[in-house]
Amino acid sequence: MTSRFLDVINEDGKILLPIEGYQNVDLLPLEQALLPVAHLFHPDSLRSNIWVAKQRSESPPNGLTTDESASIMLYTIEWTPDNHSLYYILNQTLRLHCYPTSAESSLTFENGSIRVDANNCYTLIRKYEVTES
Repeated sequence: MTSRFLDVINEDGKILLPIEGYQNVDLLPLEQALLPVAHLFHPDSLRSNIWVAKQRSESPPNGLTTDESASIMLYTIEWTPDNHSLYYILNQTLRLHCYPTSAESSLTFENGSIRVDANNCYTLIRKYEVTES
């Protein structure tokens, strides 16, 4: 089973501030954008996965640039071993998910699927009810 679905186990349940300001930064070529985190990857693995992602993203039909499309593909590619994947390393670094503090008690297995009850992660600020008129 891929660690992508089990990555949430590493959450500590703390609420983090959102990342801000990225929308005001100029876009860089994919290779240059990954330079600050390149030391976290095996050099050949990163280089070859960037190449594959860019080759598979030539002329994307969705209006994205090749680098934008390749960056999405690079994030979703399963690397071997999976804890070397871009999504795994970024999530370990940024901890973008929310996870309850009682990981073991919130995991259930049903029909070959893993379910995580993340209800304890979120504080209810205000409950809105929609009524039909």
